[in-house]
Amino acid sequence: LATCVVGALIGPSSHWRWMLSFQVWHDEERPERSCLHCTAENSGGFGSKISDQNACRKFTELKSDIPRFRAQLNLEPSAPLWMAKINLAGHELGDRAVRALVEALLAGSTLVQVIELYKNRLSDVSAQALSVLLEHSPSPGVH
Repeated sequence: LATCVVGALIGPSSHWRWMLSFQVWHDEERPERSCLHCTAENSGGFGSKISDQNACRKFTELKSDIPRFRAQLNLEPSAPLWMAKINLAGHELGDRAVRALVEALLAGSTLVQVIELYKNRLSDVSAQALSVLLEHSPSPGVH
């Protein structure tokens, strides 16, 4: 698989801790399996977490980067962009970050098989945003 990485280091400017990135994965043998991949890597040690504000900023970047990702995958305008999993469990994400994520995914016609957001600071507002994503997802939807 060839990858194209677009990422951002997230954390206080004096000591970067998290790398949240979105990568285009090309499968040369089976192009239909090519997709967008989300990675959150911790280089700051135990206890480092992605904040709501930093996640919002990264998801806003994702929204503007999706047309480029779609072009790299040679997707037709009507074809969905596919992601297998977004795992952001156990951070400090709040409702703003979840809304920004859902906005980016919907704007880019991005389908996600699994979104893990447990152990964050989410309320009914996040549940409502995720329900909009589910409404626009094909059956069986997001798990």
